[in-house]
Amino acid sequence: MIKTIVFDLGGVIFAQSFEGAIRHFEEIGVKDARKILDPFTQLGFFGDLESGKITAEEFKRQLSVYTGHDVTDDECKYACTGFVSHVPQRNLDALRRLRSEGYRLLLLSNTNPFMMMWAMSPEFDGEGHPLSDYFDTYYLSYECRLVKPSKEIFQMVLEREGIKAEESLFIDDSERNVSAAQALGIQTICPKDNADWTNDVLKITGLPYIRQATTADIGTIMELIDEGRRKMIAQGNTKQWTKGYPSQEVIERDIANGNSYLICEGKEVLATFALVEGPAPTYAQIYDGEWLNDKPYYVVHRVASSPKAHGVMRRILDFAFQHTDTLRIDTHEDNKTMQALLTKNGFSYCGIIHLENGDPRLAFQKTIDNHQQ
Repeated sequence: MIKTIVFDLGGVIFAQSFEGAIRHFEEIGVKDARKILDPFTQLGFFGDLESGKITAEEFKRQLSVYTGHDVTDDECKYACTGFVSHVPQRNLDALRRLRSEGYRLLLLSNTNPFMMMWAMSPEFDGEGHPLSDYFDTYYLSYECRLVKPSKEIFQMVLEREGIKAEESLFIDDSERNVSAAQALGIQTICPKDNADWTNDVLKITGLPYIRQATTADIGTIMELIDEGRRKMIAQGNTKQWTKGYPSQEVIERDIANGNSYLICEGKEVLATFALVEGPAPTYAQIYDGEWLNDKPYYVVHRVASSPKAHGVMRRILDFAFQHTDTLRIDTHEDNKTMQALLTKNGFSYCGIIHLENGDPRLAFQKTIDNHQQ
């Protein structure tokens, strides 16, 4: 059973740009930056800084000699943060969720004081929160005077935390670092090229996660659709999903277009929904009201869930707002459950739209601020 999750920083928490680092270092005078920098482990006096063999002041002095001019703290910070492309919102959301579920989160990074000047500042997440707000504690190579992939740094973390290797999960984008952790019995994930690791973590921890549906899921989706229809009827909504809608053909089209998603827990499918990028033809005209704005939007359709599922709409909306800052949704006037959920989650009633067959639907919209993909 996983109790502690250990994260690398670059390429895991923030999306890493090696080309950005080269460009930034070249801009402060390191002409051969491409030769002396490495995406994972630095060498020379760059490596000495990460391993704690020299201080930030000594590094700055050596860099000044190397470039032929006095280098400032701000220039060092600028150069080092060239590795940072952006911090994906999905990663921050996953960290918050994991901590709320009781997991202890640790940072274990080969890094330097100039990178951490940025990471530990309100600049980190773009919303005024430093990296430390997302973790219980952190192990930094220059403070530990050890660097990955040495087994000593992993052993130190296990000993200081008083945790078992088999109850720990380590996420790092370096195969060498992951192999070193595996040799000690630590479970690992190795996302490559800034890949999304969030679902892999949720699978291992047994928490619900979202994945795209495939044609192999059609039978399961149709069972959930049937369950959703029965639930609607039981709640007095007898007119929304009629005449075989949503049909298997509709679901197959969702899958083919990459719009069909499943909420899963382990191997069990708990819910299904479609997330479709607008504009939607049926939303072009709205009556007895107006949309909140004309911003680009996505639409959520065909939500159905198992009786075991809880908090489905909240998970769908969290996922959808990773793709857009504006969502529109329509529902039948008899679907009081959906209307209540939308109102609870901050949606505004905008008016009435008509489906292609002319049936009216209540239309809702929500736009969030400070969206960051």
